[in-house]
Amino acid sequence: MTVQAGMTLGKAQDHLREKGQFLALDGGRPEMSTIGGMLATNSSGPSRLLYGSARDLVLGMQVALPNGHLVRSGGKVVKNVVGYDLNKLHIGALGTVGTICEITFKVHPLPRSEGTILAHFTDFKAANEVAENLARSNLSLRSVIAFSGSLRSAPADIRQPAGTTVAVWCAGWPAAVERQKRDVIAALSGAGASAVFGPNPQAHETFWAGISRPTALGVQVKLASLPSRIGELVAVSSDLASQASDAEADWIVYAGVGIARLAFTGGSVDLIRRIRDATALRGGTCVVESADGVPIDPVLAWGPVRDDFALMKRVKAQFDPKRTLNPGRFVGGI
Repeated sequence: MTVQAGMTLGKAQDHLREKGQFLALDGGRPEMSTIGGMLATNSSGPSRLLYGSARDLVLGMQVALPNGHLVRSGGKVVKNVVGYDLNKLHIGALGTVGTICEITFKVHPLPRSEGTILAHFTDFKAANEVAENLARSNLSLRSVIAFSGSLRSAPADIRQPAGTTVAVWCAGWPAAVERQKRDVIAALSGAGASAVFGPNPQAHETFWAGISRPTALGVQVKLASLPSRIGELVAVSSDLASQASDAEADWIVYAGVGIARLAFTGGSVDLIRRIRDATALRGGTCVVESADGVPIDPVLAWGPVRDDFALMKRVKAQFDPKRTLNPGRFVGGI
């Protein structure tokens, strides 16, 4: 499928649905999220576990350079293309080395059957461990997430005052989905879940769409690390946020991919720095995605530059020598 960057994810999905297909990108607000914007920010959601991120789905791209030239990379079919894979250069670059104009994606057939299994845990460590085990299993699950029991973007009827909830997205052929559900329920029950249940079929799509939406809280950060370490980062960071605001922080761990999101009220520059430092101490990264009322500069938003920053500056100088594109917004003020 080839689309222009200004098309919203919702319109693209509507078009593909008529043909029995879908694009495996999750947008919190598909009716508003443009595909070009999602690629420029490297946005991903729950489906990343099974289908990968945008870098795995883009086959080709057309980009406008600051001098007005249009450059194409990749192709329009799933095959090897000779040359550098410049698609990946622009994904997640915030438009600092080129403006994405057109994208060709790999799409997938709509699953014949889908379902969700939910489980409540009082012990975060047990919940995170079983979630990672399921994500690494051979069940080919579409998504496995663990989130704070009181998560505000979760449906009201599944929230709990404390603890952790694990959600598993099963998808595929009907017989395969039934097998997934049986094995998932057995794993969750065996790990000590206090309750295991599934929303009604009509609530399945609503649940995952709600989980993907940005939180209404003041500050949201994206944590990244090895999948085996991401739970520790969330535990430490959420404790710091809760202590500072006297309110429980919202968080979601995307099992199997090493990514988590943490949202909290009462944010400050000092608190964000402490969370970032605690994350870096444990080998992870912390990126500020939104921060209402908190003054953010590139160092605070992206963290200190790494050893490869010199290479990033050389790429920026090669593609945008006059610093025309989105100056000062990316890592190190690029």
